[in-house]
Amino acid sequence: MSNIPELGAGKTRRSLRNAIVGLIFFFAMMALQFVSRKVFIDYLGADILGMNSMTVSLLEFLNIAELGIGAAVGISIYRPLAVGNQTAILEILAIHRNLYRKVALIITLSAVILSLFFPLIYAKSGLPLWYAYSTFGVMLFSALAGYVWNYRQVLLSASQQEYKVQIAYRLPKCVQVLLQIICIVKFPQYGYQLWLILEVAGTMVATLLLNRMVSRTFPGWEVSAEDTRTLRRRYPEVVGQVKRLMFHKIGGFLVRQMSPLVVYAYLSLEVVAVYGNYILIVTGVNRLIEALFRGQEAFIGHISHTADLSSQRGLFREYFAVRFYLATVCSYIFIECAAPFIKVWVGEAYLLSETATTLIGLILFFNILRGAVETFLLAKGQTGDIWAPIAEGGIALAASLLLGYWYGLDGVLGGVVISQVLFVGIWKPIYLLHKGLDGSVLRFYMTFTKQLLVLIFALSVEAGWKILENRPMDEIDNFSNICQGCVIFIVVFTCALLLADSGFRRFPSRILNTFRLKKENK
Repeated sequence: MSNIPELGAGKTRRSLRNAIVGLIFFFAMMALQFVSRKVFIDYLGADILGMNSMTVSLLEFLNIAELGIGAAVGISIYRPLAVGNQTAILEILAIHRNLYRKVALIITLSAVILSLFFPLIYAKSGLPLWYAYSTFGVMLFSALAGYVWNYRQVLLSASQQEYKVQIAYRLPKCVQVLLQIICIVKFPQYGYQLWLILEVAGTMVATLLLNRMVSRTFPGWEVSAEDTRTLRRRYPEVVGQVKRLMFHKIGGFLVRQMSPLVVYAYLSLEVVAVYGNYILIVTGVNRLIEALFRGQEAFIGHISHTADLSSQRGLFREYFAVRFYLATVCSYIFIECAAPFIKVWVGEAYLLSETATTLIGLILFFNILRGAVETFLLAKGQTGDIWAPIAEGGIALAASLLLGYWYGLDGVLGGVVISQVLFVGIWKPIYLLHKGLDGSVLRFYMTFTKQLLVLIFALSVEAGWKILENRPMDEIDNFSNICQGCVIFIVVFTCALLLADSGFRRFPSRILNTFRLKKENK
């Protein structure tokens, strides 16, 4: 069919196009968000910013009702996309639409019930309650738009046309944030009210443009009107995946979104805002990695249904090595540069301790590394370890509450790190190799150990340079020293990993071959 791209050819080129467009919008949006946060603090205050962070966490709690439906549908349409079965795709989308409408209803009812407790939740915030209610209502509207109207965007993502989602949705969102900044600066007395109005308007415009993009890319595609109960019986794997991904959704929430709530329980909204500054950086880095690998889910999903297991294992070794490299470099730079950046950005009063910064850096490391395994698990539909995300989230929450009581913010973050070591570092790779790739767990961990030894070697060289140069190990004020240390670490780590890991060596070869073929085709 003409409307479905031939996924068997040019997969890497499409991934690169998705990555390039994703990076452009990532840098634009992140620059705007950093400026926006600075403006928020200067003109509206840290308490309102902390309330915003709290509201996002509460809304994420309600979004548990999504139950991983979007991911389940994406998994289910990889195969019909690969063979060009338009009828199956539209029938699966009909199931998607029906489930999302039910989710929207559940979230709306849950939001009404939750809002009744706002006087208790925000009792010590010191802010008028209309701030909480209006912010929650606006963010709720943005979330519901995704469920009611934007469900068809999975067609673009699964067919490796994610760049169109970026253009149609992210561009108006960038304009929205820019206008919000201008309004807060120019009209500070009405700045927050205008911010709320623009949030709604931006969501409406972005939603309209996204749906128009889907209609233009897939003209004439009408989602099946057949009774969804019949369709569910025809495609039982969709509902089965939703049931399994539900547990992963709940576990993911406990790991990612409970920290601000626990911090607020033990400390204050101001500390939530300070912590939120660091989390904004971490979120930005995570989105950068997502932009770099934009479209890889569809690429790996296609490979999982068309290539033999040996090829899939080779691709996993390559993908894991690249993710490990990026996780290491990003977390190292974060730990070294977060404090001086925060001082320049919002001031020294918003600094966290070195221990907290290091723990957030470790969380960033595991967040990036997690994608290496989970992308393959989702692509292959291997989501049967429903106990694992619940256990991970439960351990993260229990450890954060316990350690947070004794050690404050450092304890809360330490609890998250403990859970990630156990499940991201140990369990997830074992499950993937055993259930999905039929690979050797021992061989994987021998390679992983080798990668960790390379990391230790690079850290030792960088520490040795500081000693020889008589540079303070905890220097955060001299920008030149920081840059020199980062360059030394990255160069040593890159060269050593290229020598030690064949999977990491294959990645640049793949990229170079892609550009070479593109040039020859011209």
